[in-house]
Amino acid sequence: NPLDASIASDDSRISRTLSYSNLSAANKDRLVALLDYAKGQLNTFQYSDDGDTWFTVRLKNNDLEISEVAYNEFNVDIEIEQQL
Repeated sequence: NPLDASIASDDSRISRTLSYSNLSAANKDRLVALLDYAKGQLNTFQYSDDGDTWFTVRLKNNDLEISEVAYNEFNVDIEIEQQL
């Protein structure tokens, strides 16, 4: 689960910063696969905070911030923004 999710209120789009800590290599690879699927900022995908309300979003950056904090444990930050 994300440790931090912030909401931008400066316009009508939702925006989230998702920070994951101590992810396994397998879960980090899933997020990298999402980046590959989205081709960075190019393609949109569906996101939900609660599993009921879904938004079409895209990544705000063409890469993920990934750091290895221990052997096979990673921190990953993702920024997404609603596509209007």
